[in-house]
Amino acid sequence: PTLSDDHVTCTCNKYDGCLTPALSMDGGAVEVIWGKTIEADVFSRWVQGFQFSPDEPLALVQQSGGPCAVLAPVQAFMMQRHLFNSGKVIEYDSDDWRSCTDHTIYMLLLHCLSHILTQSASSGVVRIAVLHDKQHFEDMTGSVTNAVSIATDKVGLKEAVVVIDDDDNDSGVKEEVPLNLPSGQGQNMDTSQAEVCPVEIGSQVASLKMSDSSASGASVAACDVGETTATQFTVGMLSSALHNVNQMLGVAPGGDKSQEEVAVTVSQNDTDSCTDIPGEKRPRLDTNKVTILQQGTLPQDIHDKLHSNIKIISCDDHSHVVNILAQHFSDYQGSFGIILFLYSLILTKGVDVLLEEMEDVSEPLIDSKYGHGSQSLVNLLLTGQAVTNVFDLDKEVSGLKLKGISQQSVVGFLTILEALRYCKVGSFLKTPQFPVWVIGSETHLTVAFSTERNLTAVESPEAVARRAFRKFDKEGDDFIATDSLEELMRSLDMETDSEYISFIKNKLDPDDLGIILLNSFLDEFFSNCEVHFPPKAFLLYHYNGLLQSSNSGKVKFVKGNAVVLDEDTGMSSDVTLLNCLHTKWPELVVTWEHRTDPPIN
Repeated sequence: PTLSDDHVTCTCNKYDGCLTPALSMDGGAVEVIWGKTIEADVFSRWVQGFQFSPDEPLALVQQSGGPCAVLAPVQAFMMQRHLFNSGKVIEYDSDDWRSCTDHTIYMLLLHCLSHILTQSASSGVVRIAVLHDKQHFEDMTGSVTNAVSIATDKVGLKEAVVVIDDDDNDSGVKEEVPLNLPSGQGQNMDTSQAEVCPVEIGSQVASLKMSDSSASGASVAACDVGETTATQFTVGMLSSALHNVNQMLGVAPGGDKSQEEVAVTVSQNDTDSCTDIPGEKRPRLDTNKVTILQQGTLPQDIHDKLHSNIKIISCDDHSHVVNILAQHFSDYQGSFGIILFLYSLILTKGVDVLLEEMEDVSEPLIDSKYGHGSQSLVNLLLTGQAVTNVFDLDKEVSGLKLKGISQQSVVGFLTILEALRYCKVGSFLKTPQFPVWVIGSETHLTVAFSTERNLTAVESPEAVARRAFRKFDKEGDDFIATDSLEELMRSLDMETDSEYISFIKNKLDPDDLGIILLNSFLDEFFSNCEVHFPPKAFLLYHYNGLLQSSNSGKVKFVKGNAVVLDEDTGMSSDVTLLNCLHTKWPELVVTWEHRTDPPIN
């Protein structure tokens, strides 16, 4: 690419004539995430990758407070996809779904990350942040990307790297310039030490030769497609990483078969299936690895060095997103994986659009003192909208418009703050399409889910009509002005012929009182709608990614038998999972395994 004004024009054969905006972190992305200054302690809490528990293959591990704002929504989408998108029927009280191959877990994570990014793409383009020059970055940071990931069970790299071939269909993938921090917040990468930056595109490696920075501070790159295959490149990276790990652990290099790297090529059409890959060749996540951050291992200026070594790959198709994530998966499993995903999310959403959706733009997405994610960040991950509130639709209070959730979510959200009377979650989040909920306490996010599909359902026409009626019932009195009937029916795509509207007005307001009751409207048009009756007894599971919060000292799903009684069991002010669940099922009782309630903090 060559830099021209604020755009990068690709002149290589693959992307001849395409034009893509040049992105950088100085578009307000850093400030909207971290605030005006980045606290080293807060930043270090977010330094971790997407790693799985050795005791529960599907459970993501959280190392310290903060990243639950990303990990819990990702975990929720993983459970939704694994339990309900596979087409398999799960028998009651069967835990067979908990046993799955590493490849299944790998593809679940890739597709869920892709889904979250795609649903947030305000412009239709997903922007993926990856490391620009991994080796140079490790040199600058003292090999921190290798040093913080230590195998607790066994030494060696057995993870296979998946490269999804897409040679003939990568026109939607564009390479963009490396990110640069705003003046005074960071330092640009020394390009004299990074002449060649390998970039995987399709099954080849594009070699970007760095030149002097332009006057605007952005790096100029010239693209030349090389002959080295992505498989060769990836094995080379693994060999280098293995050498570094061996040096740290004092292991002499040798032909240990446990350190053998396996490169697997997967057809793009088979990205949801592992049946086509021999068992011994399946991609393996390091489920036996736990990332350990030692105090003092991170340089104080680690965020400056990271920001100066990020590049963006943009793509406008879901399959391309999955491909790029797969090719750069080591970045996302590494120490800065969650931060890279967070930057991808914000750049994909667009800072301007993000600020329009947030209510208090002075507050960053990550609390600058305690490091926890805001409700806007959680909503962005769950719904693709960075609104601050959890109620349905927009509300107007004293002339101030407050933005809410615009439609029924795929996975839901419940919070203990509703039990404490601080807020009220709307039905869009409380009754999602699938029985998976992110659970919010005052300080932490966990996940509750059930294998019982009939617990939730797509909104019925009657529920949609009831919600539309509420938009015209400003005071919540269950009636609207008769004159609003035509607009209401138009919003529901119903017949609005003038004669028909007059007929309906006379029928629903026979005494000419000027009002139409909610029940009268629903009885007239939606009395024959099928009513959804959820089961009274079901299995419930709880996930808490924090190792120190688990009762067993292991990150594992906790199973409970839930029963909805015929009368309200009452709600207390205790910060418990049950009280949080009572905001959806006031009559619920749950008997958890080991007879101990799972903690939500």
